[in-house]
Amino acid sequence: MGLGLAIFLMFATFGTTSFSGISAVAGGATETTLTWIGVLLLVGACGKSAQVPLQSWLLDAMEGPTPVSALIHAATMVTAGVYLVVRSNFIFELAPNAQTAVVIVATVTLLWGAIIGCAKDDIKKALAGSTMSQIGYMMLGAGLGVAGYAFAIFHLLTHGFFKRPTCSSAPDP
Repeated sequence: MGLGLAIFLMFATFGTTSFSGISAVAGGATETTLTWIGVLLLVGACGKSAQVPLQSWLLDAMEGPTPVSALIHAATMVTAGVYLVVRSNFIFELAPNAQTAVVIVATVTLLWGAIIGCAKDDIKKALAGSTMSQIGYMMLGAGLGVAGYAFAIFHLLTHGFFKRPTCSSAPDP
């Protein structure tokens, strides 16, 4: 819902939904409009990347077979939101309130995920908490601006390399 509304607002404001087209004209938009776009993009990223308050689906997704769990954690599902925030960096740089929201959500998520990871006795749910926490760190990097983008993407890639074999070694329920 958030991503769909963000796309609609981008098209209504800029007349395009391409990143190159929007980045060329984003400076001419009001900060309020850019903040709304940024917050809506963040809502979409939260749903996709299991960030607070839209994180509850990740623990339930771990009920599936081990290969599916490994795919969710390592490559496709949870990393898309981080990529969205990093790729939309020009919007967040022009909307400091939205960028601050990314930092707050990421910080809460990385702490909450760490607590869940430590509290669960089911290995798959503990791995889900770990993934949530690590994605929170990636989002925090993305929310910190230019210096954090490269670190967020680097962490995203390395997380995929170590989480896939970790999840694959977890037994099926």
